[in-house]
Amino acid sequence: MHEEYAHIVDGSRKAVLMIHGIAGSPDHFRQLLPLIPADWSVRSLLLPGHGGSPMDFGRSSMSAWRSYALEALQSLCRDHDRIVIAAHSMGTLFALQGALQYLQVKGLLLLNCPLRVKYPLSTIWLCLRTTFGSRDQAASDMRRATSIQLRPWLWQYLSWAPRFWELLVEIGNTRPLVRQLQLPAVCFLSRKDELVRMSTQKLLTQNPLLRLETLPDSGHYAYAEADMEKICQAFRELLTDAENTV
Repeated sequence: MHEEYAHIVDGSRKAVLMIHGIAGSPDHFRQLLPLIPADWSVRSLLLPGHGGSPMDFGRSSMSAWRSYALEALQSLCRDHDRIVIAAHSMGTLFALQGALQYLQVKGLLLLNCPLRVKYPLSTIWLCLRTTFGSRDQAASDMRRATSIQLRPWLWQYLSWAPRFWELLVEIGNTRPLVRQLQLPAVCFLSRKDELVRMSTQKLLTQNPLLRLETLPDSGHYAYAEADMEKICQAFRELLTDAENTV
């Protein structure tokens, strides 16, 4: 599912916003969607420049992605007073920013929050393996997860460099926000993550309100069955807590 999903319930005061990561897709949250009660509104975003060609992605920008995510949250806040955000990777940065701007956000599910990332060269190598059809597990998982229509023409990817540099800047700007968070939040880090360092947990544990969980058998894009059940259970709990918020 590389299309944006929206289900707005007339008169509902409760909503879920889902924000995927860089080069990602709304499909990342497919196993969470059935857990959302029918009387909740839902928006699962497809960020600008995603869902199309490599050049479409390169012509977009971090500011466009951030603005789109926060404007979607602002739109939900007009008619809903209890909002849970589920986000993956880069999307978790926007979730943290939005939670500090809007009191209507009552819970966060953060998947593989990239506050510390692995060396850029390893990321580039993974992207190249993914683009050129490598069958190793990490490349296969990334290929299934991306909404970009990958093509083996390197020149189309030259414009990606500024986008990843912008991501590093966004990470640096978002790190200080973790300590300011004042609402229920659950963050999952995958022990086999190809892109995010496990040392991210040192930054997350600076906030005692943030519950940190590890996924022992999962990577950045793909989750083992038992790990996925842990994510689903945490999501159910966040929905229940938001439901009962006065």
